[in-house]
Amino acid sequence: MKKIYTFYEKYIYSANSVIFLLKSCFFFLLLSIFVNVIINDLFNLDIASNSTASSMKKYSKWVYMLVIVFIIPVFDTVIYQWLPVFIYTLVRPNNNKEYSDLLFSFIFSIIFGLLHIYSLGYFISSFVIGFCYISFALFLQRIKKNYFVPIFLVHLFNNLFAAVIFFMK
Repeated sequence: MKKIYTFYEKYIYSANSVIFLLKSCFFFLLLSIFVNVIINDLFNLDIASNSTASSMKKYSKWVYMLVIVFIIPVFDTVIYQWLPVFIYTLVRPNNNKEYSDLLFSFIFSIIFGLLHIYSLGYFISSFVIGFCYISFALFLQRIKKNYFVPIFLVHLFNNLFAAVIFFMK
């Protein structure tokens, strides 16, 4: 985890909040594209198709965008990043913080992936992205920064990108 935190600090974090938010959104969007392209090639997975997206297609594009781009990222960020990190910081062991952070991130990444298990490829993609989100939230919590807004915005832009691809098809 120390290497991951060092990467975040060196390449993403900035004292300027606007630059920090732009860098984090840009980095995680590129990461998401990279992971999904690799998963798409390995598992022949259509990155924009899942049961939620398919079931929402019967609604107007505006309802779809509201739900997928705004509402789901709020709930996902609260349930899978903000709340777990908040609880974890209350009970985190004082020794072996690096390994407990890694184990914690791994466990919640599996949970995040299992809740996105539309296919094996989608699970793997969600697991990797979930791991990055939760480790980023832990990093921000460690440096005493608000971790809800950056994670929410990263998730929002990731879903916006997926929604645009979905509607282009």
